Amino acid sequence: MILAVRLHAFLALVLTSMAMGLAAGMPPDKVLKSIQAGFGEALGFIALVIGSDEYFNFGTIVVTDPINITTRYWVRATNACGPTDSNTAILTIPQCATTIITDPKDTTVTIGTPVSLSVLVSASGALTYQWYRAQSGDPSNPVAGGTGPVLTFTPTSTGITQYWVKVSNGCSSANSKTVTVTVNCGSRTLTMSVPPTAPSAWRLTI
Repeated sequence: MILAVRLHAFLALVLTSMAMGLAAGMPPDKVLKSIQAGFGEALGFIALVIGSDEYFNFGTIVVTDPINITTRYWVRATNACGPTDSNTAILTIPQCATTIITDPKDTTVTIGTPVSLSVLVSASGALTYQWYRAQSGDPSNPVAGGTGPVLTFTPTSTGITQYWVKVSNGCSSANSKTVTVTVNCGSRTLTMSVPPTAPSAWRLTI
């Protein structure tokens, strides 16, 4: 194929891989995903730019490091007649990462005092929150109603409890660090439910 039609070796490899996958009975979308995964793991990202001269088409492969921001590319082809520039190709990378900017902080309160835990997140799209009563990464004990950036509750017992929050958008998620809430006994104030009374007067005669 390469010699017969002067096809670039990379394109020949892609076309041959697709043909073999289809011949083996793989669905077309599975073939494309398999080829994409293979090249992604081996080379990071491959941009294919096709140039031409007066007689033949030549393929030019640009191999880059992994790309995480939208980037523009163009190519200049030169022969004996002079140079020519391609149009600009824009490689758009959706910014989908969910990043926790500020984790919730440890706090110590007395029993009966409201507690507020909050998280600050940088992400695109609609966000969902879920707070958990456990160490970070353990989803076994979700807090009922804890589905916002701020968790507010009033402890009813003393002790130490750990919390964390998971923040998600349409394509990624992030876990906060573990935060510890320590609840101590409140200060004791003595109250008198029954006021003291003096004994009644009495007389002793000898």
